[in-house]
Amino acid sequence: FIKSFKCIDIILLNIYALFCICKIMIRSYSLILAFIMSCFINMYSQTVNGAMPSLTLVNKTTFDSAKVQIFYEFSYLQDSTDIAKRINGQTMLTIGKQICGFCDYFSWKNDSINDAYYEQGRSSIEYFAAAMSLEKPTYTYPLVKDISKKEATIQIEGLGTYQYTQALPVINWEVIGGDSIINNINVTKAKCSFGGRDWTAWFAMDYPVPYGPYLFDGLPGLIVSIRDSKNNFSFRLNGIINVSEGMPIYLHKNIKIIKTSREKARQAYRNEKEDPLRAIKINMPGVIIPPETAKTIKQKTYNPIELE
Repeated sequence: FIKSFKCIDIILLNIYALFCICKIMIRSYSLILAFIMSCFINMYSQTVNGAMPSLTLVNKTTFDSAKVQIFYEFSYLQDSTDIAKRINGQTMLTIGKQICGFCDYFSWKNDSINDAYYEQGRSSIEYFAAAMSLEKPTYTYPLVKDISKKEATIQIEGLGTYQYTQALPVINWEVIGGDSIINNINVTKAKCSFGGRDWTAWFAMDYPVPYGPYLFDGLPGLIVSIRDSKNNFSFRLNGIINVSEGMPIYLHKNIKIIKTSREKARQAYRNEKEDPLRAIKINMPGVIIPPETAKTIKQKTYNPIELE
């Protein structure tokens, strides 16, 4: 991959390339991080003085300050035709005065470790060691919902990151009763059609906030559980924390994020899945992929949370 160690940017570019290729080839996040860390250390040992780069704060756009964190177990099928390949993860809803955020918990945790270690003056090596203990992020649609403007800004994270802003959807819920209890919370059943899928939700009147995972809002209580009729995607509440000190509700911000329309963002993400090798070349121009490695990079299934 690397022809010269003279330019730090080139080194970082190739580390990123290694990470993207490993994401395709290796399913274990810890193995990916261990592999990247070893490459990172070896490459920087060949730079001047063998010095590691210092940590920097995560580049982000902060929209509001959250007072509540709500956690959801997340589960989805990467391939809708193969129920054996279910992927599980953890997501997080944050609620502020005017803004709600929704993201992958482990992605947020990684950012938190980075920024905490930066503030403490700790090294990159210490950060990488801590990051290796985290599970792999699985939810790839971080977003913020602006309640006053009635709009959402959504990022789709693949080999590239695509960002678009849209009006908050008006979901036509049908409350059908059938009360139950989930995690010791009294809940009521509701149904809707959204994004080309039929969804069943359970919401809690005892928590009178009209929010839930992803873009699912508008019920007269917090959504405790929701899944589509074919069980491709599901979210189930597994924790609530009141935050004594407000925490930022944010999205990542950097020059590589492509701001575009909803349609173009979805198409770009689909193109990545259908031709990941081409996507690597587009997102990382100048990176050389050996032919034997290129042969192992195969087409991936496309099963988005919204079908339409």
